[in-house]
Amino acid sequence: AGGRRKISTKTLLRFGATVGGALEDLLYPMMLKGECLSMAICTELELARVMGFLKSDPNSVMIARVRRCLRKFDLPTEIPADLSHDDLFDSIVNQNHHSSDGVGGDGKGDAKDA
Repeated sequence: AGGRRKISTKTLLRFGATVGGALEDLLYPMMLKGECLSMAICTELELARVMGFLKSDPNSVMIARVRRCLRKFDLPTEIPADLSHDDLFDSIVNQNHHSSDGVGGDGKGDAKDA
């Protein structure tokens, strides 16, 4: 109703996991799973803002608060500038292609462990 899509618990629990898994595939072993997930959470929040899903946060106050919380644990909040956007996109597509539910990969870096 009202054009809003119901968010399942599974989808909510996967917050950050699709981009995080792709980042882990590209950055491991230089960055660990938690570091990749931290960057992914911030990236997905920014994407949600740009796409209009965070209308209640027009000044990005919530996003800034999340970034501050992650930084308190010395976690990165920005994707490295030298990481190719094309490589990240390809890794996300690859994660989704190998996922049974189409939501994203498991983030365990299957490609490098094979």
